[in-house]
Amino acid sequence: MGGGITNTKWVLVLATGERLVMRWADPARWGRLGSEHVRREVLACELLAGSELPVPVLIASDPEGSSA
Repeated sequence: MGGGITNTKWVLVLATGERLVMRWADPARWGRLGSEHVRREVLACELLAGSELPVPVLIASDPEGSSA
């Protein structure tokens, strides 16, 4: 799946058929800037959750890469 600043996203299809998007910013290429992009995207999803806009539902986030 292309697009976005880092152009690193994957569509995951679970056994149930549910579709998820996984976004990743390679720290070797993007460093702190990549973490900041992820952090901003997370904040946008959180701020717009529950609105009438078609916003993705945030499942999990690891902007520092400490868990993933």
